[in-house]
Amino acid sequence: MVSGDTADKVRRTVEHHSASLLGRGGKQHAQAHYALAVDGRALVHILADTALADDFMTLATAAEGVVCARVTPLQKAALVALVQEYTGKVVLAIGDGGNDVSMIQQSHVGVGIKGREGNQAARASDYALPQFQHLARLMFVHGRFSLLRNTKVIYMSFYKNVALFMGLIWFALFSGASGQALYGDWVMTFYNLVFTALPVLYVGLFEKDVREVVLEQHPEAYRAQRSLRYWTLLRWLGGAIWHSLVIYGCAYWTLAEDSLLSNGQSAGLRAFGALAMLIGFHVVMFKMALETTYAPTPAFFPSSAP
Repeated sequence: MVSGDTADKVRRTVEHHSASLLGRGGKQHAQAHYALAVDGRALVHILADTALADDFMTLATAAEGVVCARVTPLQKAALVALVQEYTGKVVLAIGDGGNDVSMIQQSHVGVGIKGREGNQAARASDYALPQFQHLARLMFVHGRFSLLRNTKVIYMSFYKNVALFMGLIWFALFSGASGQALYGDWVMTFYNLVFTALPVLYVGLFEKDVREVVLEQHPEAYRAQRSLRYWTLLRWLGGAIWHSLVIYGCAYWTLAEDSLLSNGQSAGLRAFGALAMLIGFHVVMFKMALETTYAPTPAFFPSSAP
């Protein structure tokens, strides 16, 4: 328990608990498993003193749980800001009343519950829930899928543009940097709007690598999610550059011997660009198909569920 009417009392209490539970090195003893309780009077002095706040957060982050009793709405928001600054991690705040609005708005992700205290928290939040028990599904199922889908959308968006339009750079090397475009204007306009829009949209809406029931039974899978990583993005970009060389090379060597078309004319720039676009479209679509996963729900696919 951390309590006290003055800053000195609060500091001595924090130092006493830190010495007995964490030791001098600030590392928790193997046998020390504790919960921390702090009241509003002590938080007044903790939030006003930076050094005391750092010592308190060292003690609080090592605890298995922290309970703040009799705190004001502004203290709730200030405590959330303190946790954000000290840990540097994404902070979620959940509340069910008007006195939780400031805390919800201060956090990175705000969740409001529609309860007997009104809808003020729900209206000020990012996500509104009818019951507290739905928070687990929001985080471990929808939260994980959301990160997975956004990450893949970013990867695929970079890939499909680099794989096709890097051909403009390879064409510039062969045309003496004349400034002539390999693809037609309408092709470059509709490539992202029409030709390759549906696969990325599908991944952003329906991508599932694990069944929902598995995530609900094993919340620890949340830590094994595929977050956005620079090394993975570089691998996607490296693959896109290699595929762009393959696309351009296939189109170039197909028409390298001054091939004749069915009307007897030789293939020109537009035929070369159309062939490169056709090859690139199939390569990009096949790559997206390989990278797309969907784990069906047993309720709708009882026989084919993995």
